[in-house]
Amino acid sequence: MKNRSFPYWLAVALCFMSFGCSTLTDKDLGAQVKKLQAQVVELERRVGRAEDFVVLCNLEDAYGYYVDKCQWDQAADLFAKDGRIEIGARGVYIGQDRVRAFLHHLPKLIVV
Repeated sequence: MKNRSFPYWLAVALCFMSFGCSTLTDKDLGAQVKKLQAQVVELERRVGRAEDFVVLCNLEDAYGYYVDKCQWDQAADLFAKDGRIEIGARGVYIGQDRVRAFLHHLPKLIVV
């Protein structure tokens, strides 16, 4: 979150809405702010994990699509420069160039 003061203002606003201005002491307000700050941190962590999951799913889908269409160069481009692939008893291929060479030796898929 770019604006770091936003969670604090949100916490203050939520406290006032929940308890009313007149019933809060400085101690209560501070406790509520800390609780809300912890909730914001936890929610940011969870959102980050959810976004990471979506990115990984998209990567897997792209790889499956490229392999299904025999687009070996595009599939190899999805790997990191030091990425690796190991399929069955065909060996371990380390590095994007080696992955690309391995994929280019796969047979073309024939749809009947």
